[in-house]
Amino acid sequence: MFHTLLQTPAKCPVERPGKNRGVPTSGLITVSSAIFDVANGAKARVDRGVGLFGKNNEAASERLAVLRKVALFSTLKTQELKWVEHILHERNYIAEEVIFDEGDEGLGMYIVVEGEVKIQRKGASGKSELARLGPGSYFGEMALLEGFPRMASAVAAADTRLLVFFRPEFMSILETHGHTGAKLSLQLARLNCARLRESSTPLFPGSYT
Repeated sequence: MFHTLLQTPAKCPVERPGKNRGVPTSGLITVSSAIFDVANGAKARVDRGVGLFGKNNEAASERLAVLRKVALFSTLKTQELKWVEHILHERNYIAEEVIFDEGDEGLGMYIVVEGEVKIQRKGASGKSELARLGPGSYFGEMALLEGFPRMASAVAAADTRLLVFFRPEFMSILETHGHTGAKLSLQLARLNCARLRESSTPLFPGSYT
């Protein structure tokens, strides 16, 4: 049986929703803790093939399959991965739409489900492309810890679907599911240490953003 993931509603800022269809374009997205408490009736909806956010099981399975490929979540058990999947937000961007700009406050981590993302940085001669990220890639994960300004811009290179893990929800996991939160924090530290060992150039991809 699931446990209540969040004890209080988590408010998740919309970083740059732009032209996302079916997604609020301003204000705050509130995730109620009641959504995550499946002990009193919600589990029946899941058993009938409807996810906790109205997603069907097929869509939830697709998202779980993506998360299993992400190194940050590689140490999580299936149940823990499901907790994370339930609190992710989906964002859709058209080609050349800005996901966030260099200098924007970092609000969360992005995972590419479909499409491609360009990571760009301003220079003396204009913008230079640092990387292109395809399905299964992630970027901006340092924003889970601090809201420092983004060190680069992220732009959709094609029509792109992303999953977003906002910092308030990561912090809620730390507070309410300490063991899972500790595993995520340790894995984040390991990944960044590995990148530091591999190169003296800017870390890829998180430190770009």
